[in-house]
Amino acid sequence: MRDDNTLSPADQQIRDEIKNLIKKREGTYKSALVITALSKAQDSWKNAFTKIILSNTDEKISEKLEYDGFILNKISITIDDFLIMLDDFILRGDLKINDCPDVKATGTFEYDTYWRYRSSNDDAYKNDWPMHNYIFRLDDNERGHPPSEPLVSPQYPHFPYAQKAIKYYFGFDLENHPSSIFIFIPNYQLKIDKLTIGSNHLNLEITVNGVHQGELVGKLYYEKGEHIKIEDFHIDKNPKSIHIDFIPDMISVYLLRNDGEILDFRRIHLNWPSSPSKDVVIDIKESDILTMLKQGENQYVEFKRELNNKDKEEFAETVVAFANGKGGTILIGVDDKSNIVGCDQDKIEEAIVSSLKSRCDPFIAPDIKKVTTDDGSIIVIRINEGTNKPYTLRDKGIYVRSGSTDRIASRIELDEFYDQKKKYGIDTVRGYL
Repeated sequence: MRDDNTLSPADQQIRDEIKNLIKKREGTYKSALVITALSKAQDSWKNAFTKIILSNTDEKISEKLEYDGFILNKISITIDDFLIMLDDFILRGDLKINDCPDVKATGTFEYDTYWRYRSSNDDAYKNDWPMHNYIFRLDDNERGHPPSEPLVSPQYPHFPYAQKAIKYYFGFDLENHPSSIFIFIPNYQLKIDKLTIGSNHLNLEITVNGVHQGELVGKLYYEKGEHIKIEDFHIDKNPKSIHIDFIPDMISVYLLRNDGEILDFRRIHLNWPSSPSKDVVIDIKESDILTMLKQGENQYVEFKRELNNKDKEEFAETVVAFANGKGGTILIGVDDKSNIVGCDQDKIEEAIVSSLKSRCDPFIAPDIKKVTTDDGSIIVIRINEGTNKPYTLRDKGIYVRSGSTDRIASRIELDEFYDQKKKYGIDTVRGYL
């Protein structure tokens, strides 16, 4: 058992920071949702993973899945009970959850502060709101190991093995944080819902709770090569439109209170006209299309005359290559010589989605838009950089982009895909929550 005097300075600092956040936002948090996975080793139970999220609602939740040697439990508790739980595992090394076996939980917090505050829609955690996140790593002898056997029970859902169940219920891949306790403290004051980027403008759509527009300060940085622009702006309307002087390669947007508190942000590396994520929309006009035609096919742009049955395999190949890279844009209705031939194919969106569902593993969701020009209609298909690489063309393999062509990934590239997946644990699987 430890006390305030025996805690490490770093653990004491994080404990105080968590309590101060709750105190500062008094009245915001109504409950805490605790999701835990416990595994049995011989006669004792161990923590496999635990995720705690502070909520601004007082929803009552209680659910327990009990398999042979493995428990998944989800329960809402009061904020006061959360603070007691916090001290239990920090000071006393005990993780106590209602209707679950008590487990030992001695350990220490991760001290990396760079990723302490996450933006909304973070790739790794899939969080709706910006949040502080804290990871308490258990000592080696206290760590639980999820069973590798199938989870099968008459009363509860079936999973091939426990790790799949954990991913489903926790909402993100935890393989790089074995037996950790995650604490998520969302900032419900403001979030960026959508960022729209055009060739000369940037639009911000936000959700605001309890913050007056006069308290908000916006900070913008964008660059292209050696050209850099910085700008301050105020949120006088929603959506907020901001003029930009050029199409940037990199954008950094921060929204904060005038007392300096960061509320939400986006840091975006842009390969125009591809979008890096679902909440970043590229606003393509006819003039942008004409510029792309002049530049021709390249690492991020592909032309297709039409999409018939013969072309669907090659089309899906390019989609997979874009998703495995930095994203890209496909223009249907343009020939290889950059001439607009137009595309008026019936139900083209349905054909595109159907083609990708049957050929891409995992499925790659396209963003499809029709742009009308004087010479005919063009179907603009934007493919975001994938967050669950590598993507595969079924029965063919894993493709990557090389200049203006697609090719099978090399052994070195495949190793890099799997190394990154293992390192960051980023996965697109949305959890039960």
